[in-house]
Amino acid sequence: MTTQSAVKQDVQEENDSTSPVVRLEPSGPTGIGMRPTDYVTPETIIEGDPKEVGFNFFANKAGDMSAGVWEVSAYKERMENYPVDEFCYVLEGRLIITPDGGPPQEFKQGDAFVLRRGTSGVWDVPETFKKYYVIVEPKE
Repeated sequence: MTTQSAVKQDVQEENDSTSPVVRLEPSGPTGIGMRPTDYVTPETIIEGDPKEVGFNFFANKAGDMSAGVWEVSAYKERMENYPVDEFCYVLEGRLIITPDGGPPQEFKQGDAFVLRRGTSGVWDVPETFKKYYVIVEPKE
């Protein structure tokens, strides 16, 4: 996962953090675009060579919630004990999540879902995939 400090950096450098409303744009902020990200770690990859970009548009003052856009090329990975609760809205592509002990669930453009903290299973992206996300980190 991208560190919270990176989230704050994007927000502070590129957005008016005092605005009461933060617009998420599917290709990143106008004139800026998206930046390389490192959500996918090499040791979790089952197949593929994922290329990923994204932009964090918002982080709250408490540092436990963020929102943005993320895009990745086709790949498959094993996720263990997902560290956050995450709401996702699919903008492009497809994603198949097969939680341990459960059936595969496919999500495509226009679908929305919540991935619960602690989830383990397989995250399969058969084609380029883009989503809006809202991440809530656990309170320490």
